[in-house]
Amino acid sequence: MAVTQEHRRELVRRFRSVLTAAQGERPTRPGLVVLESGRTESAWVAHERSVMHQEVNRVRAELALPAVSLEAVAAAEEQAVGHSDYSGKFAMYCADLATGEVPARGG
Repeated sequence: MAVTQEHRRELVRRFRSVLTAAQGERPTRPGLVVLESGRTESAWVAHERSVMHQEVNRVRAELALPAVSLEAVAAAEEQAVGHSDYSGKFAMYCADLATGEVPARGG
């Protein structure tokens, strides 16, 4: 299914909103978590990635696309890390991943 530019812009806004809400929960997620890979990271980072993963797959289901892995969302996030507009870039990369405009990387 082809996604129009307007629909894509709306998806970016949707992902930005979801991420902003998850970021608002940071104070309630102190400490570290151990990931399935055995790596340790901040609980709030893991939570935000998980929330975005759920939203990416929600959109993919709406578009009749198969689900992507958490690792694919992590790969999208890694592209945004260090950018002056990290949240905007992460939202944009999630929109690309959700619509299938870029292939899922990372598993």
